[in-house]
Amino acid sequence: MAGPRFPREEYGALFDAHVHTYYDLHDGRLSPAELVSLARRHGFNWILAMNHDTTRGFSRVKRLAREAGIPCITGIEVSTLYNHVLGYGVQEWPYRDNVWDPAAVIERLRDQGCAVFLAHPCNNPWHGHWTPEIARRLDIDGVEWNNASNSILNRKTAAAFTDFPRGRRIAGTDAHTPYVYGHAYTQVATASEDPDDLVSAMKRGRCAPRGRYVPLVCVGIEQLTITIKNNVLKRVNPGGRWVETVEQVPGSVAPEGIPPANALAHRELKAFTKPAAAAWKRAILEAPPRLGYW
Repeated sequence: MAGPRFPREEYGALFDAHVHTYYDLHDGRLSPAELVSLARRHGFNWILAMNHDTTRGFSRVKRLAREAGIPCITGIEVSTLYNHVLGYGVQEWPYRDNVWDPAAVIERLRDQGCAVFLAHPCNNPWHGHWTPEIARRLDIDGVEWNNASNSILNRKTAAAFTDFPRGRRIAGTDAHTPYVYGHAYTQVATASEDPDDLVSAMKRGRCAPRGRYVPLVCVGIEQLTITIKNNVLKRVNPGGRWVETVEQVPGSVAPEGIPPANALAHRELKAFTKPAAAAWKRAILEAPPRLGYW
């Protein structure tokens, strides 16, 4: 089978750095087969297997990527009690979402050797925006400079993080369906097919955000598709089993003293975690900056 039309030896690693399959614990709708097919169609020479708060489905994506002759890197978007964190090179994630201190999440990702980036800094899916002041005090490798599904928040990110090194900026579409995938992507300066080498290059600040915004009509179609398929049609994986839209990993771990997220009603969960998020933000901002990081 022919390889990607943009060879790694000449172009480095090219991949959409923010995607979600239907193994996602939130609202992903891409099948593994669609993910691999789309990567080939766009000429990418790497495939990212990523989901919200789980590593489910990675083995299937890896197998299909191998059959297509394209290397695969694993990733995860972790929902912390403050905002979301992107980890590349993740091996496992047996933890509950929405209850973890972001610094603790990053520590666990680092234990697995991951490259770590802050997702959509100026979007607030939970309890706060990532700011440059917070980012400089966290053990991260950079920020998602272009989340192509939202042009407004990207303009805010560009204004807030304008002084961040260019090599520590990545781009992805946050694709949940085929309609959005591939409009933006990340280029990493490595010709290797080894995921460890790709992660290492991302850690060293060898990244560049590429591409453009997702057309508004594509975003609209994606949201309509997600709404219909998640609320009207069954979500099943290739084995014919249910893939729940929101479901904790069986046996997943929560921090000591914090109830499991699915044991609380949404209103109670927000009331419980919002003060914790505010306290974490104050603590992070009061901490001394990490010298010589950027």
